[in-house]
Amino acid sequence: MYSIDNFNFTGKKVLMRVDFNVPLNENLEITDDTRIITAIPTIQKIITEGGSVILLTHLGRPKGIINEKLSLKIILPHLSKVLGSEVKFAPDCIGEEAKELANNLNPGEILLLENLRFYKEETDANEAFAKKLAQLGDVYVNNAFGTAHRAHASTFTITKHFPGKCMFGYLVENEINNIDKILHQPIHPFTAVLGGSKVSTKIHIIESLIEKVDNLIIAGGIGFTFAKAMGGNIGNSLVEEDFLDFARHIIEKAEKNKVKLFLPTDCIVADEFKNDANIDHCDIMEIPDGWMGLDIGIKSANRFADIIENSKKILWNGPIGVFEMPSFSMGTLKIAMSVARATDKGAFSLIGGGDSIAAVNKYSLAHKISYISTAGGALLEYLEGKELPSIKAIKQNLTIDRYNFEGKKVLMRVDFNVPLDENNEITDATRIITALPTARKILAEGGSVIFLTHLGRPKGQRDEKFSLKHIHSYLNKSLDGKVKFVSDCIGEEAIIAATVLKPGECLLLENLRFHKEETDADENFAKQLSDLGDTYVFNAFGTAHRAHASTYTLAKFFPEDKMLGYLVENEINNIDKVVKQAKKPFTAVLGGSKVSTKIHIILALIEKVDNFIIAGGIAFTFAKSLGGNIGNSLVEDEYIDVANEIIKKAQEKGVNLYLPSDCIIADEFKNNAHIEHTEIDNIKDGWMGLDIGIKSANQFTEVIENSATILWNGPIGVFEMSNFSMGTLKIAMAIARATDKGAFSLIGGGDSISSVNKFSLAHKISYISTAGGALLEYIEGKELPALKAISKDI
Repeated sequence: MYSIDNFNFTGKKVLMRVDFNVPLNENLEITDDTRIITAIPTIQKIITEGGSVILLTHLGRPKGIINEKLSLKIILPHLSKVLGSEVKFAPDCIGEEAKELANNLNPGEILLLENLRFYKEETDANEAFAKKLAQLGDVYVNNAFGTAHRAHASTFTITKHFPGKCMFGYLVENEINNIDKILHQPIHPFTAVLGGSKVSTKIHIIESLIEKVDNLIIAGGIGFTFAKAMGGNIGNSLVEEDFLDFARHIIEKAEKNKVKLFLPTDCIVADEFKNDANIDHCDIMEIPDGWMGLDIGIKSANRFADIIENSKKILWNGPIGVFEMPSFSMGTLKIAMSVARATDKGAFSLIGGGDSIAAVNKYSLAHKISYISTAGGALLEYLEGKELPSIKAIKQNLTIDRYNFEGKKVLMRVDFNVPLDENNEITDATRIITALPTARKILAEGGSVIFLTHLGRPKGQRDEKFSLKHIHSYLNKSLDGKVKFVSDCIGEEAIIAATVLKPGECLLLENLRFHKEETDADENFAKQLSDLGDTYVFNAFGTAHRAHASTYTLAKFFPEDKMLGYLVENEINNIDKVVKQAKKPFTAVLGGSKVSTKIHIILALIEKVDNFIIAGGIAFTFAKSLGGNIGNSLVEDEYIDVANEIIKKAQEKGVNLYLPSDCIIADEFKNNAHIEHTEIDNIKDGWMGLDIGIKSANQFTEVIENSATILWNGPIGVFEMSNFSMGTLKIAMAIARATDKGAFSLIGGGDSISSVNKFSLAHKISYISTAGGALLEYIEGKELPALKAISKDI
């Protein structure tokens, strides 16, 4: 699980990794206790529920040596004060005394262990050290986002000792949720403001953000490297000569990505680096020799403020000038005030980085900001799209790789809803094949597998044509004769079959949907299923959008023993490359017959993509909305206004919307009908468009082949008929060629998959998702019930 919500901590000893690395003055007094205060809600939840808390943290950088100036006993009195109760202290974080204090801890009590970094094994991520820490508690909570980018013993290695019992505290949840609003929520215009002194410390964040933002403001010390890169005379201003080419690259990339890059045009200069130096105002490209820029000028400040105040989403990291000195604080103050005003008008604003936070605190504007992140390096790395070790460790705790299945009876929800011909023979076994690696892993470790699945839509009644006995022989053969079959999924026969199941064996239960309680998410039905096994694995992404008994309700009966199978992990990881990590230019290709089935995905994608190709049957509704004569082509008249709104929204968002200009038409819906080529807005009455024309195909091909990320869902024409397959073939080949050149391509939806299989191009695609509705809903940003059930207690 990820979240502490609804976990029952009664009687549990909770090892909580916190970040109490607070600043101390020369008298060893805490000067800012924010990191302590923000950890308190998580601590209070646990002790209120009758659990006890063992706090793990570091302070400073003792480098594996005991240093009394960095002992956590320094913060103990203040910690006890803010918690309103005595906090016990262990003078070591491992060893007999720590063990004894942890063992004797009563419900509601708190123990603070000594500085973890007094041991070099902590930063070395030492396995033996992590195991000693793990022995002190029975649940692990990571509540230290500031250390999330560190693969240390207490943040990373330790999690493997708590399979199914690792989770995030409120602080980490809050950080992730708010940073994800910046990274993934489709709110525009999105403006990033980057300041600070050195380009070298911001390379990766600049490269990452330029793929996501509408406006990028670069100021502070790093602005002078950009000024010099453009041929300016910057006097004695801070510059990194080694990064002039990088600055030019960013300027060029911003233009290519249609990102508006704003650099200072004027600045405040001084002849010395001190507050009472002689100061002047000048053009940033004409700074006199011997003078240095220490703040932006009023023209730049006003220009930046205007951009920020007209934004809907704002990220600010790094000061704009040397704001600690009053003479050079104007730029930072103007930026802070404009972010606050934009937030007042409804924008979402996030500020991170010590200096930026210090600035809004100095100007008493912190309460005006949507979210202030206390993380430093972890924030930047998360924004850059890097996988943070401690976050990964918690999430991986929900995967089967971190679990020992020896002796376990594993209830595995799979999606064996495979197509059958009239002789009940499987025509496409992909859904079975992709589930088998997870089953084989469990069997190899000495576990047994009980398969739960549906087939077709029997609507709560037994129907022999939907019996899973039709797929039993194929499954049994695939798993070397280890699969038994039982003619119901609950009841005495199922109970007996599950009870006698031996390690290394499998059991296929009859169709879940023979019981209407399955689709009703009936709790009693789910309980009967849960009684058959002791561990639950969800391995059916194609059903993840269904809140059914076996996909959603069942998980609640396995609070500590539920996880995702390989198939689901693979789907999420690859779809996230499109949804959350798309490289520009990002092109979406949507086909299919009806606008009504694609409204939500169109609206979601128009917030993310650079290019949007709309073809297939849905294109004719768009053509008619633009005043075209589309003959007898498929059209949804009630969605013409929606089509107009989408066209308008694409223009507002700066998305290149491509619609077919020509098409192949027929006088009948059959392959050997009379066919012609015509403009899409001039189709003859009685004729219908069944494919795109060559001009459109060539235009779409060029767009696709120049893309870095491609999503395709839905056929472009009636590709099953050879006379109307050209458009779909051209699109499939273009995606294959783009992938060959390094693009990431994802195809989803039965018809799109059928087409690449038909044209023998599947091996040329980066990833093919077998999910239908679940894929669309995930891309739309919806929370899928089955994934929620695994990551949270329900």
